[in-house]
Amino acid sequence: MPLEIAQHLFGLGATVGGFLDVSTAPSVASRLASVDLTAYGGSLATLEFVGRLISCLFLFAFGACVGSFLNVVVYRIPAGLSVVTPPSRCPTCGGRLTWRENLPVLGWLLLRGKCRFCRQPISIQYPLIEAAIGIVFALLYLHFYILPGNHSTTGGNGSWLSALVLPWWKAQGFAWSWPLFVAVLLLVAGLVASTIIDARHFIIPGEITWTMSGIGLAAAAVQPFFPVSGRARLLTPPIEQVAPTTCGVALGACFGLLIATILLKTGVLRYSYADYDAYVKPDDPRSSYPFARRETLREIVYLLPTIACGLIGGWVASQWSESQPPVWLGSVASALFGFLIGGATLWMVRILGTLGFGREAMGLGDVHLLASVGMVLGWKAAVWTFALSLPVSLGYAFLAFCVRPFIRLPIRELPLGPHLAFAAILTLLLTPTLRSFDPTLADVFSAAWQGFRIKTGF
Repeated sequence: MPLEIAQHLFGLGATVGGFLDVSTAPSVASRLASVDLTAYGGSLATLEFVGRLISCLFLFAFGACVGSFLNVVVYRIPAGLSVVTPPSRCPTCGGRLTWRENLPVLGWLLLRGKCRFCRQPISIQYPLIEAAIGIVFALLYLHFYILPGNHSTTGGNGSWLSALVLPWWKAQGFAWSWPLFVAVLLLVAGLVASTIIDARHFIIPGEITWTMSGIGLAAAAVQPFFPVSGRARLLTPPIEQVAPTTCGVALGACFGLLIATILLKTGVLRYSYADYDAYVKPDDPRSSYPFARRETLREIVYLLPTIACGLIGGWVASQWSESQPPVWLGSVASALFGFLIGGATLWMVRILGTLGFGREAMGLGDVHLLASVGMVLGWKAAVWTFALSLPVSLGYAFLAFCVRPFIRLPIRELPLGPHLAFAAILTLLLTPTLRSFDPTLADVFSAAWQGFRIKTGF
């Protein structure tokens, strides 16, 4: 290829596939304007279409690989096995799979759904999850960055799909927003894995929820170091930065949570429900545990350092309320505040429900799941996820009641986790619509905070 063509394509590569908005790179735009693509037998539209197609195929392949790993997670974590070792093998005969047989979707098709050693059938769940996650990743990329939408700050007419995604994503472009986008993708994958495990075993492994929270925190820390396009500056970002005082509350509360966790690990504080297995046998109902209220008091003691340090952090930050924190610190604090609000919302329900009914109201896995949603999507998304989980639960119960006479459902009763996961997906897709209620939501929390300050004199 001539050197001139290579130079032009190098500049074009930044924009092919929609990875970089041309408006954010004037130098690239000027180079593109000077290129006569028809001289090379193509057009900008054709190359852009091919680039976007390749991008979608890459997202599908990436999602299929993530789905393949989810199959391992779903099978091994509930069984108490490592997700790293041993390498993938047949669950029936233990025959080790080669790299060809480990290919997502294709490996199952090459084996024709049977183990090549023992000829036992391989569950169709494996290729279905791999293909489903791959398709979801590709669709989210299309939806966030490719499909037409309205980028104005005052509204306007757009496709009905444009009402289901924040215009900030396309205005910012993939190249300058990929940390947040990857966090969203892996959150969706984690929600799928949590749903499958919770539906089967009534547990939500901490390995999944803490991984999602860690990825969300890393994305919030990295994203502020990326440039912001001119159009994106005028639009509402996926996670809005909190006020300086709230930033102090979030950082202080997380420091208190760290102290409480250290006290728990060192034995100063006792784990709640530590003697659960001594009173509840595998075939007994969970409500037969006789000391639920006592264990709830231990959880309240565990939360006291978090509450105290959060109040101290808010007071300290209020003394410097006129000075804004660095952008990266504000972004991290916003993610941490979402984590705290998500966890506190369900933990409060757990505490009040347990004290009121004398039985464990819900598992801590649900608390950690909503906290991870808040870490990735923000505190408002965590609140909306909790609010939407109620109609989702009622809808599933009504649907199960209607189809039960005709279809035998594999799972007749679902725990809260799958409903929270589905509500989180709805919140992600309905974010622009839900944000129209932000002023009301903010007024509710502001009134609650002011009432707390008046009652306590804080």
